[in-house]
Amino acid sequence: MRRIRPNIQAWQTWILGLVAFVTFSVSAMPESPALGSAGTDVFRGFTTHISQQILQDKKDFYVAQTCTFFFYKKPKKHETPQVQNISYDVMFQSTENFDCPARYPKGLDEAREAFSRTQQALSLSLTFFEFALVGDKNDDEEYTSQELRDVMEAFGQTFEAHLPSAQYVSSLNRLFDTVKRQGEIETLANSMSILLNKGYRFTPADQAALNREIN
Repeated sequence: MRRIRPNIQAWQTWILGLVAFVTFSVSAMPESPALGSAGTDVFRGFTTHISQQILQDKKDFYVAQTCTFFFYKKPKKHETPQVQNISYDVMFQSTENFDCPARYPKGLDEAREAFSRTQQALSLSLTFFEFALVGDKNDDEEYTSQELRDVMEAFGQTFEAHLPSAQYVSSLNRLFDTVKRQGEIETLANSMSILLNKGYRFTPADQAALNREIN
């Protein structure tokens, strides 16, 4: 039986060609690839969660503000109501009935305290929304893997590239809820500084998106 001898030269040529192809394919990959639709899902899931809290914070702030003005402008027993009070009365009648005396039985001081507290809560939520926007470095409303890594590591969180988008969203939302509940504005400020030190910036597009939340 005739033994077939392998063509060593042809085999070496094929191996070199394969190595060259693999090398080219790897070098052509972007250094910080987008997560594709997952990157969009993470950005939108994160910002939507914050936006929902901002809406609630604005409502709470408006109630406290309205009741503060209510108690402030409410005529004392020894005072005669003046004409200038009419505009406030009309304003209160045209809004939702907040029942300020029942909501704040201690009156003006309690309403003022709620006004300050809800103002701080709203400010924290808006600042966190700003952080989420800054983390989207090129304003395309999605996170690349590098952007997501930087966003999470800014809070000392571990980034694992293999996780599904839903798990990223869950982690980021829990992070927001924790900072919000504990009022850790300093932690949020430090995390923002970390992003800025890495070259992230608050852009005009970010400002426009933040303005939409405020209004």
